[in-house]
Amino acid sequence: MSKSHIVRQGECLSRIADRYGFSDWRTIYNHPANSALRKKRPNPNILFPGDEIVIPAARVKEEQIATGRLHRFTVKSPRKFLRVVFKDAKGEPFRDEPYAIQFSGGRAKRGATNGDGLVAEPVAMEEATATLTIAGRTLTLNLGHLNPNGDVEEDDLTGIQARLNNLGYTAGPNDGIYGRNTRAALALLQADEDLEPNGLPDEATLARLEKLHGC
Repeated sequence: MSKSHIVRQGECLSRIADRYGFSDWRTIYNHPANSALRKKRPNPNILFPGDEIVIPAARVKEEQIATGRLHRFTVKSPRKFLRVVFKDAKGEPFRDEPYAIQFSGGRAKRGATNGDGLVAEPVAMEEATATLTIAGRTLTLNLGHLNPNGDVEEDDLTGIQARLNNLGYTAGPNDGIYGRNTRAALALLQADEDLEPNGLPDEATLARLEKLHGC
């Protein structure tokens, strides 16, 4: 029997799939009962707290094996990755830049960005934060906490504020409130992108913000 799951802050589909015993999040996302969710959240990696997801009933898989022998079964588990691109104030990527990353679960890793300034690391399902040191800067990353730009309850602006802050436009804390700092940050973005600098989160501005941010 299927069941309903209400998304909480910081959850992603891979983590939800793992919780309910699915090896692939697509089994949940592509289920016919989640057609409304797919329309509302075309990017399955970005959910909003309160979104409702239908969890389909698990299917029992049977295998025929010989008795009197030792058999090994491999169970696939969902995977999730951290992918962040770093650029300077001129938009040039941090190429081949060394970095160190410490995950909340205790795992540490060192590496270097690729030619596009990309940091790409696998992340354990239970890890919620990571501390990344790169180019003399130390950043705390809240994994899975990026909210959608639009179609959210009570005109919540946390997704807009997070993207602005990530891009270097200081929008203040991600409190979801349309305040002075958020308005100023939106106006600066609009001016840089040759849009009307009215400081409003209109459709054109949000589309440009999402494109610049990458998601």
